Amino acid sequence: MAETNVSPSANLLAQLAGNDVLRQLLILVGIAASVAVGVAAVMWTQGSDYRTLYANVEPQRAAGVVDALNAAGIPYKIQDSTGSIMVPTKQLHDARIKLAGQGVMRDGSGMAMLEQEQGFGVSEFMQSKKFHYALEQELGSTIESMHQVRKARVHLAIPKQSVFVRDRKPASASIMLDVFPGSIIDKQNVGAIVNLVASSISGLSPEQVTVVDQQGQQLSYQGDQDDLGLSSRQFTYRQRIEDAYQESIEELLGPLADAGQVRVKVAADIDFSSAEESRESWTPTSKVIRSEQINEQIRGDVNANATGIPGALSNQPPGNGGVREETTADAGNRSIVRNYEIERILNHSSTPTGMVRRLSVAVVVANHQRADDEGNVSSVEVSPAELEKLNLLVRDAIGFDANRGDRVTVVSADFRPVESAEFDTAEPGFWELPWFANLVKQSLVGIGVLFIVFAILRPGMRTLMQAQITNASHAGQQAIADGSEDGVSGEVLHPAIAALGAPPIAGRMGFEDKMTEVRSVVDENPQRVAQVMKKWVAEENGKS
Repeated sequence: MAETNVSPSANLLAQLAGNDVLRQLLILVGIAASVAVGVAAVMWTQGSDYRTLYANVEPQRAAGVVDALNAAGIPYKIQDSTGSIMVPTKQLHDARIKLAGQGVMRDGSGMAMLEQEQGFGVSEFMQSKKFHYALEQELGSTIESMHQVRKARVHLAIPKQSVFVRDRKPASASIMLDVFPGSIIDKQNVGAIVNLVASSISGLSPEQVTVVDQQGQQLSYQGDQDDLGLSSRQFTYRQRIEDAYQESIEELLGPLADAGQVRVKVAADIDFSSAEESRESWTPTSKVIRSEQINEQIRGDVNANATGIPGALSNQPPGNGGVREETTADAGNRSIVRNYEIERILNHSSTPTGMVRRLSVAVVVANHQRADDEGNVSSVEVSPAELEKLNLLVRDAIGFDANRGDRVTVVSADFRPVESAEFDTAEPGFWELPWFANLVKQSLVGIGVLFIVFAILRPGMRTLMQAQITNASHAGQQAIADGSEDGVSGEVLHPAIAALGAPPIAGRMGFEDKMTEVRSVVDENPQRVAQVMKKWVAEENGKS
């Protein structure tokens, strides 16, 4: 019997050629799509993750970044929706260092423009304007570092100072903020921006700074709005005082009760008014001589000693000694001036703001839970003695002062059962670890490849092989019916009869299928089959 060895690839091509054009086209498209999906899946699993290098980059800067990345040989991607430039995660820091070293992100604005070479003949006016513009750019860049601000523009109005004080005009500034969608600029952020700009410009007061957002809404206010800001700060201060008292009481009563069995609420009345008082008083009954002045004048005989010609007696010899005649003096004048220091008291007192005017404390303690012998739980009220003890503890904890009207109330009640949230402090499961995500990714790719092979490729190949076998079977039957020598020799019966003794070939009929096909041929033309069998027996006897 003649044997023909055909390679699987040639057999597959022959099968494809035996089908119609549309069927061949569909099979080829399916195979190409399967290969493309498999290659894409492999590249997806082996591809590196990308992270954002720069986001919201202007086109001019983006072009410089792309050129620098190409020169450095760093792969990159540009998102179509946001325009962000992304690089592989492993090369992120390397890319940032290289771009920073090349100064790609520096656009020559701000103080950097002052480093540029200035030509000759630049006037003082142009130099001052360039300095102001550079200062505006620097302030805008600083404000943009806030995570709520996407873009900021600062305009400064700094007049030239005059030598005359009354002719000097104050400096002013205006700030335009472009806020990210969904972000909120609160009053504290606005105040920080205002103080930042005011502190950066000499002679600029915060009242002269105006802040506006991209919607045209003014964010900085003066005047009446300051009262609202003061009220907000007062509310925050009062809440902080109440929380401090509440925490102190809970810390004190915590060891005396189970967790969650004590509720404390403190209401503080804070005096935010400030007052200053100066008082001066005297004590009339208490006096001390501070100074004393005595003036005394005595009048006598003025002519007793002033007689004769001046200087004549000095030229005469002294006479006989005798007793001097005493002369009586007339009454004189005497005046005394005494200055007394009266006790003087000067008192200056000021009341600080934020003083506690009154405290009101409410404490609720859960009733005791008692279980009997049968396991039934009942509630037992806290005794008045225990409540009084807790009341005294709370009074001492807050510094109770009856003169200012403090009030403390301690009661007991049954608490409703509340399901407390259980916090899982255990280690994360294996499904939360990074290696598990990679394993799932690889598994999905493997499942996808198997699905393509067994659901698309294998059924297609089986259909092709079945079509070939069917065509060969029909050809064999026709040859037997015609009685041709080739059909009797067994060549044309290869798919059905001659293949009985051949080893099974992958993708072809099994033994049972072959037997079924042979039986059908025997039933249709038993005479021809008998001739074939005789020929086989004769050939076997001749070989032996």
